[in-house]
Amino acid sequence: MKRTAKSLFTLLMAGVMVFGLVACGGNGGSASGSGSASGSGSGETDKSFEVIVASAAEPESLDPQLSGAAAGGNMSYNLFDYLVRMSPDGKEVVPCLATSWEQPDDNTWRFKLREGVTFTNGEPFNAESVTYTLDRIFEPDSGRTTYNLKVLDSWTAVDEYTVDLHTAEPCNDMPTRLYDMAILPAKYCEEVGADGFGTQPVGCGPYKLGKWATNDYIELVANEDYWDGAPDCKKMTFRTIPEISTRLAELMAGSVDIVLDLNPDYIDTVNGYEGYTAVSALSKRVAYIGIDTLNADSPKELQDVRVRQALNYAIDRDTIINSVYMGNAEKLATIWRPDYVGYDEKTSGPEGAYSYDPAKAKDLLAEAGYADGFTLDLYYTPQMFLKCEETCLAIAGYLEDIGLTVNVTEVEYNALRAQLINGQDAHAVKGIFGWNWGSKPQTPDGHLAGAIETGGITSYYSNSEVDALIAQLRAVPEDERAGVAQELQAKLYEDCPYIFLWQQVDIYGISEKIDWTPRLDQYVLGKDIAAK
Repeated sequence: MKRTAKSLFTLLMAGVMVFGLVACGGNGGSASGSGSASGSGSGETDKSFEVIVASAAEPESLDPQLSGAAAGGNMSYNLFDYLVRMSPDGKEVVPCLATSWEQPDDNTWRFKLREGVTFTNGEPFNAESVTYTLDRIFEPDSGRTTYNLKVLDSWTAVDEYTVDLHTAEPCNDMPTRLYDMAILPAKYCEEVGADGFGTQPVGCGPYKLGKWATNDYIELVANEDYWDGAPDCKKMTFRTIPEISTRLAELMAGSVDIVLDLNPDYIDTVNGYEGYTAVSALSKRVAYIGIDTLNADSPKELQDVRVRQALNYAIDRDTIINSVYMGNAEKLATIWRPDYVGYDEKTSGPEGAYSYDPAKAKDLLAEAGYADGFTLDLYYTPQMFLKCEETCLAIAGYLEDIGLTVNVTEVEYNALRAQLINGQDAHAVKGIFGWNWGSKPQTPDGHLAGAIETGGITSYYSNSEVDALIAQLRAVPEDERAGVAQELQAKLYEDCPYIFLWQQVDIYGISEKIDWTPRLDQYVLGKDIAAK
């Protein structure tokens, strides 16, 4: 669906009206109503309760090597297990299916595996499970998620419970890279095939699939034989409810226990209902506007760095953050979050961000030979990041203010992901696009490899100097990483592969009948939830 940027005012006014209706809803949800989470009411933890989560979108597949974003991660991290885990605050890598690791030499990482673990179909977990998982990830033309593991050269099962991972060049952060490599059962995967595994997955995580009613809900049931202890939460249901006002109404009615992607407009509304709390938490997701600099049939203007800098000067980020997000976003000058290695406040922090300077933007366009502007297509899906629609329409308006003609096109969530992920050759999306990346805590490499480095799954940018710095960041000794990281941040700031925006602040509506703290990585894990 195409919209003009000038429809922003109408859209925002409609949002205000919806907000007013919800806020004035009175007893839309009873303060003493029967929520879906069953608590004992006596302060003792109920060991058999269920939780319902309202989500904006569902994953395109339950295959963890294909599904992504928060919707996919919510499934993968409950159904599957990984060699390592990340602590909820994102500060520490801890053992999971791998109990320990070491480096026998500069190009080898050795992982000792946990014994006695089985997948939910009874298949044993062992070194073959790990090597099969890697073999499958790297099958040619599979479209599977390899960006974070591109450093691997080969892998070897040393014995039944030991695996060696080999890299062509030294890699200083291999354990962190494995945080999102879900381990798969080799025999079952081969029996059911790729399509079968995407709809009926089997893992060795704390949950197993109950039922997936497409575009309605996904039900997960507790794995009572989980190696790390069965979860207290015996069933999790993720309901797909794209409209935020409907998700909020369901929370107020007591029909759901957790609402994801709550608008900041609704914080006071949720807090005003007895039994419900709105919780804000800094997210790993970095929102930005992607720029296609690769394809000849995209606007050729985007290949000029002066034009990309002009696009960045054209945007009043502070006004969008304050008016659209009510202050609930952390402005970034590049994509470098504060938890990343070598974060440079002066280069990547809020004070270093491109200023709102439309006159400077116009001067740069004129210098590049486009004083009369040009036509630009902007694609987005409302579920890509919090308030993506309002943000993209506002950005289109700012770009029109510097003389561009902007065609804004809304695309369905999974359709846009399918068009952009590994879609450089098909090139269905031309111009710029609303996107985000949620690289794991501590390391920017997932974002760098997936969306900036030449050949990344959503990289529409190529710069040999940037590629060289990314490779250097992976290979240098740990005490040299910060210096390389700061050099890389400066180069990204100068070359503008994106219109840089902000780090997202996630807002959740939570029933006070459950005990749950949001994580930096955004995932809602049943093992983390208890009844009050």
